[in-house]
Amino acid sequence: VFATSLLGCSTGGDEAIGPSTTAADADPSPSTEATDPPPSPDDSADPGDSGDADDAEPTDATAPAALLEQLAIADEDLVDGETSELREQGLQVVNQITLFYCSFTFTTEKERLFRHQVNVYLDETYVASSEAVLYSPGSAEKAMDEVRQAISECPAGVATNSRVAGVPDLIYEAEPLPADLLTSLADDHIAVHVTASTTDGRSQDTTMIYQRRGDVLIGTYGQQHRAVPLAEAVARRLAAASPADVGD
Repeated sequence: VFATSLLGCSTGGDEAIGPSTTAADADPSPSTEATDPPPSPDDSADPGDSGDADDAEPTDATAPAALLEQLAIADEDLVDGETSELREQGLQVVNQITLFYCSFTFTTEKERLFRHQVNVYLDETYVASSEAVLYSPGSAEKAMDEVRQAISECPAGVATNSRVAGVPDLIYEAEPLPADLLTSLADDHIAVHVTASTTDGRSQDTTMIYQRRGDVLIGTYGQQHRAVPLAEAVARRLAAASPADVGD
């Protein structure tokens, strides 16, 4: 998602490229009519919890929300002067978009169960963002296939209708990152440098890196010199996660 003030899209206060943009509804083909999103869920509550926590059966599996938090960018990944914080509505799935490119309809958006998105700032200036998403079984792999399809089928030099509130028609150009820069990513990954341009000549560049293991997909977005090492950091945690936790 190209959600920037430059390109005219509301980002909920984040002057940044990258998912998640607010959608007018939860449909994977969002309405162009802007609406106010509902309040974020209680961060302390498990969306699947309907009873007293003391009544829960003990389990060896990490709770999904806690798992995504563990996979997110950590303080140890930051360089001097950088800070990280949970993005506004960064735990919300409903009315938030994870995958958007060239007006492609991502059917897997409705298969997301949990998400956790963190932004990184250098002296209060946005640098990058990382979004970890847990999908229903088998859907993360399909989501990666949809990203590849969206990039390969996007018409060159043609402005496409975003179908997202506040995002203008955009011309997309994607170039794969050199393989020698990507030696430590997950086996299933997509890494591209994308330029999005408006019809009046404005443009914005970003690096987008998607990685998948099992039912977890992690997107890292931002300036290439930081997006790549941050993606490598979350890749190490993704590789170390329990197969049962990530659905591998």
